[in-house]
Amino acid sequence: MKPSVQKIINKLPKEKVDLATQKVDLSIINKVKQMSKKLDKGVEDLQLRLQDIKEAKAFLQRDINKLDALHKLGKKLYFQYVDALQDLGFEGENSTAIKLFNDTEKLQSKLLEAEKLL
Repeated sequence: MKPSVQKIINKLPKEKVDLATQKVDLSIINKVKQMSKKLDKGVEDLQLRLQDIKEAKAFLQRDINKLDALHKLGKKLYFQYVDALQDLGFEGENSTAIKLFNDTEKLQSKLLEAEKLL
């Protein structure tokens, strides 16, 4: 025998190993593959849900911007209305315009709270 082969043989264990008694559970590979597929599906589902949330947030932001613009216009008209009523000698605290203005302020604050949750 060549000396290099002899060195390899010397490094092998001296006792014989019966490979028939050494069982390897190969079914774990299939289980890992199944789990991997489930994880991939879960990640895909989460990505779709995240996209839905992003779209909902964008719609909400557009609505908030529209409401903010309407609120600014309403505020300007509200003060013009109150000034006109005062010029005429009326107190307009119970008027429909004031109630609507207050309702839009409440709606705007609720939308801003919803935006914080997203």
